[in-house]
Amino acid sequence: MKTPHIEFRRAAPVAQGRRARAGRTNTIQIVDAPVAQGIEQDGPNVKVGGSIPSGGTIRNFKVESMFIRIDVGTTPIRLQDQFAAFIRDEVVPVLRELDGYRSTMIGLDRGAGTVTVTTAWNTPEDRAGCDAVLLSTVLENGARFELVPVRIEFYEGVFEDRV
Repeated sequence: MKTPHIEFRRAAPVAQGRRARAGRTNTIQIVDAPVAQGIEQDGPNVKVGGSIPSGGTIRNFKVESMFIRIDVGTTPIRLQDQFAAFIRDEVVPVLRELDGYRSTMIGLDRGAGTVTVTTAWNTPEDRAGCDAVLLSTVLENGARFELVPVRIEFYEGVFEDRV
């Protein structure tokens, strides 16, 4: 039976007890083969020993840290498409000009009338720099969409992509 396991390899060593710097890229290898002999678990750390049996495949992934802001609000369902177009056409071009901008995702819950705007940034300082833009664009135009802001959430996240 094949059991996938994960091997983490840092691009550069990080001292024990210290966090990787923002934007640092790590590589993860997903090994789809019978689990090799000598796997040890030490708390959250997994050490993989032994060799990959023949016939196993290795898939490489790029992993990057980022800082996320999620703005949640409500708007009538009939105005959600207009709200999404406004974010895409008027807000995102301004955000792209800011230092550390990574991406924007718009979420629409058509049943509940909830809208989310999720932005990703390189550093917490970059993320904080978007406050003025979101205030001057989204909140000042909120009446057009009957937008009621509910909350803002901040996260540190990890993005994984196949290489």
